[in-house]
Amino acid sequence: MSDSADLQSVIPRDRMAFLQLMRMWFVQTGRTSDVIPRIEYEQIDLHSLHLEVETMGGPEAVLSSGLWWLVAARMGFMAEGQDPRVSQAAATLAYGYAALILPFKDFCLERTRAFTAQNNSTNQASGEQATGMTSTTSMHNLQRILAFLQVELKDWLPEETSQVKILHAAQMDVPEMQRQGWPQERINFIERFRPALMHYRAMMFRQQEFQHQAQQVQPQASQPQQYLHAGNHQSSTQYPVSNTGVQGPGTPQGAIKQEESEYPLKPEDFTKLAP
Repeated sequence: MSDSADLQSVIPRDRMAFLQLMRMWFVQTGRTSDVIPRIEYEQIDLHSLHLEVETMGGPEAVLSSGLWWLVAARMGFMAEGQDPRVSQAAATLAYGYAALILPFKDFCLERTRAFTAQNNSTNQASGEQATGMTSTTSMHNLQRILAFLQVELKDWLPEETSQVKILHAAQMDVPEMQRQGWPQERINFIERFRPALMHYRAMMFRQQEFQHQAQQVQPQASQPQQYLHAGNHQSSTQYPVSNTGVQGPGTPQGAIKQEESEYPLKPEDFTKLAP
C-alpha cells in the first residue's frame, strides 16, 4: 500500500472520531483553534474539508487538476458574481489543507503504526525495519532527537536555521561528517537515527512542496471580494489571505516539532541541500 493510500485510510471518516483525534493532536503539538483559517469570519470545517478532498481522489489529484475551486463550491463557498475558479475561498481551503490536514494525516499514520507494533510483537521487528521508525524513534521521541540536534549543531553553519542544518546533517555520510571535525559521539548519534531523520526530511519536503503549490491557486486580485455561504444571503467582505495563508493569529513560534503548522523553509532550501 502506498503512503498516499495509508494516509487516506488512517483518517477517521466518522466526525466524532475525527474531532477527538484532532483535539489530541492540537494538544500534543501546542496548537490552538486560532490557527484554523477563516472564511466569512467563520473557521473552516476541517472534517468536511478532509472528506471532500478524499472523495475527489486526494490532495494530489485535487491540486494537479486545479479543483480547489470545486472543493470550495461543494463546501458552500462561492465568490459573488465571479467565476468560482478564482475564488479566494479556494486559496484559503488549499492552504488550510496543507497547513493542518497534511501534518494531521502524518500524526494519524504514526499513531496507527505504533498501535499495530504494540499489538503484533511477532512482526514488530520487520515492520520497524521497513519503516525506519523503531520504538526508540517514535513520533514522540523524534521530537527529542530534533531538539538534541538543534542544540548539538548550534555552532555549525551559524547563518542557517536549525531545520536547514538538521536536514543537511541527515544526508551527510560519515566521511563528510569527519571532515567537518565532528566528534564521534555526534556521528554515531546521527548514524543511529538516520532512518528517522530521513523520514522527517521526506515528510517536511512533501508538506513544504504541497504548501508551496497550494499557494499558487491564490488569486492576485488586490480588491476585497464578496462571498456568500450556502444558506446565508448576507454578503461580507473577504480580504485576501496573508502570505502565511492563514487569517487571524498565527501559530506561536517554539521548539522544533515533527509537525509544525508554520514551516520557515522554502522549497529552494531542499533543492540546494539535494545530494
